[in-house]
Amino acid sequence: MTIWQEASAIPPVPTGSLREYVLAVFRERTGKVYSFAACYLNAYPLEYRDGCPNKNCKGEGCDDGCPTTGWFDETGDEDYSSLYNSLSLERGDKIMGWCEIPQWPDDRGHGETVR
Repeated sequence: MTIWQEASAIPPVPTGSLREYVLAVFRERTGKVYSFAACYLNAYPLEYRDGCPNKNCKGEGCDDGCPTTGWFDETGDEDYSSLYNSLSLERGDKIMGWCEIPQWPDDRGHGETVR
């Protein structure tokens, strides 16, 4: 059973790491709520092309990336490094909530094999 958390609830992600969740976002232009995978970063060290956007980070602690917190889209693939982009929310869009990504239970077996 999926248990949705309020948008204001901070996901339990240890400092310096990230974790993927399902995010629900209301899109004003369509009047619908969409659910998709997104990563929550908690002071996760990201490298920025144009330097660290955190004004309090004056190089100290930013040598390995700027500590970044919030919701991000992940792109890229496993063979290369991932890229993290801020969520593209338009005016009137609203994060409704988040939940854990459901996992297939081990006791349900493997299903049909496609050949």
